[in-house]
Amino acid sequence: LKVGLIVLSPIVFVILLNFSIMGYTSIPLDYATMLVGSILIGVGIDYSIHFSSRFKKELHRSDNDFINLKNTLTTTGVAIIINALMVAFGFLVLVAGKLTIVKREGWMVAALMIISAFAAIIYLPSIFLLMKKKLNSFIKNNNKS
Repeated sequence: LKVGLIVLSPIVFVILLNFSIMGYTSIPLDYATMLVGSILIGVGIDYSIHFSSRFKKELHRSDNDFINLKNTLTTTGVAIIINALMVAFGFLVLVAGKLTIVKREGWMVAALMIISAFAAIIYLPSIFLLMKKKLNSFIKNNNKS
């Protein structure tokens, strides 16, 4: 349960950031902006799960945390960033539309996908390394994966 909450934490952070910026800049809460949170959860959680599962595999290979983190970032981290950029470019197509609601959704989702990817590859390793002692029991008990 603890690891699941940790993996969810970057998504929660990005959603809170989204609605904070919306409130600060007076972006209205409409049908399109309400969908942004759902899209973010759907795609953003994949980044966190992908990163955490690879990092867990790397922890079984070596006791050096920094080598494990480097290996995870150079493989899965790069894949996450490339995927986030492609998803962002896909949603930026909506900016070419005529409806303001659709334009707003396009740039918001594009920006939040990139922020979500960076949250997964910067925030998650920090939390994992800070909580390593507590997470070691989880990693050793679930050695099957």
